[in-house]
Amino acid sequence: MLTLYHLRNSRSDRIIWLLEELALDYEIVRYERDPTFRAPPEMREIHELGKSPIIRDGDVVLAESGAIVDYIMVRHGAGRLAPRHGDPEWARYVFWLHFAEGSLMPWLTIDLLLTSGIVPGVDPGPLAPMLQQELARYLHWVDADMAGRAFAAGSDFSAADVMLAYALEFAKGRNHLADTENLVPYLERMTAREAYRRAKQKS
Repeated sequence: MLTLYHLRNSRSDRIIWLLEELALDYEIVRYERDPTFRAPPEMREIHELGKSPIIRDGDVVLAESGAIVDYIMVRHGAGRLAPRHGDPEWARYVFWLHFAEGSLMPWLTIDLLLTSGIVPGVDPGPLAPMLQQELARYLHWVDADMAGRAFAAGSDFSAADVMLAYALEFAKGRNHLADTENLVPYLERMTAREAYRRAKQKS
């Protein structure tokens, strides 16, 4: 059985969603954020990075949400929620699996830290226009690419949708999807899935 070390309001929400989609057996060990909104130091006893999510699978202890999704799909996916390597959709699957966390989420996180007031006394100053411009550029590109597509990687739901939808939900919460055409309907379809709703209840 997989163990997920889960921090409230964190990227581990997407791991619960993936586990629900795959109907895998798992248990959740819950942690609360400290007054500064950081993970508690107890999480460093599980993994030295002390960040969420972390999973344990036998002797394997793994952090980093993108790596965890990739690991679960290869180790426990049994061919579900991912195109085969020889399929034309596989390249899109790999791209969206990594773009969401590797390229989009850093901009969203910087925006949160610099403009939300979550860090007292921070003033984005001259960084603000560049930050907003780059974030808008990324989201407009994603919006255009998703035109006419039901799912990120191809004709079926995949783990890439779990990664992308989480980032877009984060963006929507910061009002960054207001001037897009395709991303809000896409996000509504993803968050209407039964596995997503079960994951939200558990997270």
